Amino acid sequence: MIASRYTTYFFILMFLLSAVGNSFAKDIAAPGFRDAADAFEAGNYVVAADQFRVLAERGNATAQFNYAQLLYKGVGTTVNFEEAWYWSWMARLEGISEAIDLSKSIARDLTIEHEVNLLDRLRNTFEQEARMGDADALSKMAIFLTEAQTEPNLAEGYVWAVVAQAVGQTDVKEIIGNANKNLDLSVRLESQKEARSIFEKFRND
Repeated sequence: MIASRYTTYFFILMFLLSAVGNSFAKDIAAPGFRDAADAFEAGNYVVAADQFRVLAERGNATAQFNYAQLLYKGVGTTVNFEEAWYWSWMARLEGISEAIDLSKSIARDLTIEHEVNLLDRLRNTFEQEARMGDADALSKMAIFLTEAQTEPNLAEGYVWAVVAQAVGQTDVKEIIGNANKNLDLSVRLESQKEARSIFEKFRND
């Protein structure tokens, strides 16, 4: 039993360090990140989880991924699939490629009702950031609407992608291309009107 537990921790540690090695230098260099990683490696899992949580809440993408992994495995904190799914998606939308498989794995353990609640939470997070003038959040909102849901909302995703493109975001080209291919012209025209309204508010804030 004890050997199995530490084997599990070993694999989690290797996974975490792999993610650290492939992520952004600014995340690793952030104050407190090394302390969290060192705490984990030393077996101080509760301390590590707490420190990764603080960094995750500050927007550190690698910490978001690490905290999601700890929540999903129940190491240093109690198992919480809902919180793990949320933070895995936050990391995924920040460009952590390892978070894609993690978010998919967690989703399999959730019901549609749980997914709906978590999708609302993600929506509120990104919509609030977008309406406060965060250009990156515009792209995240578009990606979220077209990827995070069981039934993607391409029309609404197109709205946010159009706004994101207007302010110089380049990571929404695929969404716009898919919308041009798959949405009726009438739907795109309505979406463009909505996008214009959002854009004017974004520009004036």
